[in-house]
Amino acid sequence: TVRYFLLASHYRSQVNFSDSALDEAHSGLSRLYQAIKAAEQVGEAIVLNEVVSQEAFASETGKAFSAAMNDDFNTAQATSILFGLARDINKAVKSNEIEEAIKLATTLKALAKVLNILQQPPQEFLQAVIRADDKQGLKDEEIEAFISERKAAKANKDFARADEIRASLLAAGIELEDSRVGTTWRRV
Repeated sequence: TVRYFLLASHYRSQVNFSDSALDEAHSGLSRLYQAIKAAEQVGEAIVLNEVVSQEAFASETGKAFSAAMNDDFNTAQATSILFGLARDINKAVKSNEIEEAIKLATTLKALAKVLNILQQPPQEFLQAVIRADDKQGLKDEEIEAFISERKAAKANKDFARADEIRASLLAAGIELEDSRVGTTWRRV
């Protein structure tokens, strides 16, 4: 998150460091990871790091990314290109264009590798504890138990209990995401 925070502005511009700015950087990085995660879920595949970079950089997006980096190391412009890719991934996922979504996610990871971001598995990043001072945070096992209980409640058509579990997890800083593959979670 700190690396992304520093890359999101041009190296010649002044950086104003604050907790809120760091939270914004984490939120932005989370959006990029969410796009990769969405592509992985619909494609039921993992977007690997072993990407043929030549293919990614040969695309129009790759050329624009390279041009931004060659323009006085304009990482702010380069990261905006990454967000454009994330937007395109989300459009492809909504249109059920699975191959296109995976191709775009692969390109996103390859370009981001230049900046040394987006190299963790999306779930690992999205489920990480953000602050060490979070005393009331739930452990992963507890969250999984709540998800199992919610799944059972939905199977028994006890939707009020399922909604109650979702709300209590959200109050604890855990957002549930339902998809065709199942329910996943992330810390917010």
